[in-house]
Amino acid sequence: MNSPLGAMVALTLATLGIPAAQRSLPTEPANYYNSVAHLMKDRCVSCHRAGGSAPFSLETYQDVSSRSRIIADAVRSKRMPPWFAAPPDKGKPSVWANDPTLNSAQKSTLLEWIAGSKPAGNAQDAPSANRYDAQWRIGKPDAVFRIPEEYTVPADGILPYVISESPTLLAEDRWVQALEVRPTGKGVVHHVLVFVVPAGKSRTKTGVGEPSGQSGADDEGGGFLCGYVPGNSHVVYPEGLAKRLPAGCRLRFQIHYTTAGKATEDRTEVGVRYASAAPKFEVRAAGIANPFLSIPPGAANHLERAEIPVDSEVKLLAFMPHMHMRGKSCSFSLIGPDGSRSLLLDIPKFDFNWQLYYRLAE
Repeated sequence: MNSPLGAMVALTLATLGIPAAQRSLPTEPANYYNSVAHLMKDRCVSCHRAGGSAPFSLETYQDVSSRSRIIADAVRSKRMPPWFAAPPDKGKPSVWANDPTLNSAQKSTLLEWIAGSKPAGNAQDAPSANRYDAQWRIGKPDAVFRIPEEYTVPADGILPYVISESPTLLAEDRWVQALEVRPTGKGVVHHVLVFVVPAGKSRTKTGVGEPSGQSGADDEGGGFLCGYVPGNSHVVYPEGLAKRLPAGCRLRFQIHYTTAGKATEDRTEVGVRYASAAPKFEVRAAGIANPFLSIPPGAANHLERAEIPVDSEVKLLAFMPHMHMRGKSCSFSLIGPDGSRSLLLDIPKFDFNWQLYYRLAE
């Protein structure tokens, strides 16, 4: 989206005290292999698989049929697939490239199959299997950067965020085409944010028009490189787009661990694939942060705002709203030089457990 010069992107916080193309349904009666397995692959299996971040697998007929009541409840209540952007106007397509929401026909097909005899159908109609295992989602990385040593997450307790840095040892600037964050202890990692700290830099802030990577950003104000949440761990930029890793930079990992009843080891890592040439457009991340929240005691609804100037021509690619336990809702708006306001993203019900990316289709 082209933004007019002199515009402002604003984030509004309210606080308390991908999809695959919409699959056309088969003409024959729906069964597991011709319908349900395809929905599971497109919408669920990235998390619900062996070694995935979800607590159980949905990779086989037995997996799905044995969990069918749980699936039906989650689909009816819209808890799954997780997605929190306000729905598009009736009759209009989603503006989000990674919107996993089931359309009404897909939802009806799944719920009717669960309510019926759950026929398996012909295994020849099954979709090709997603290849996960130990494979990188971005393909074989050109470089992997890990936190310096394994971290032991205790069996119980409340943990502060872990901040850890890793040198890149890059002798020259490199352009990054794809990034993926991989925790080794997925069951205890709530989310990971990775920031670029240029050589000789620490904590400064970055705006849209400033050079990328100019922030240490342990305050989340800038320098963001990539992140991890269950179901969202990697990004591959189209040809002509890439992020810059400056020579000599360090990577700062902010890791939120949660306990899981037993001591668990983790050594989170980031895999990167480099672009073969300098891109036509540089991808930059700008933090719209307000670190001075002040919620009055007892307030049921309290509004906070943050803004950054858009002082050059940019194309908006994606948003990553991030709040903590008191976050209730948030929105991003573009404010024109004349004061006009257009809503870019509306999250009417924010959920701290899901730190999702919202990638614009255009």
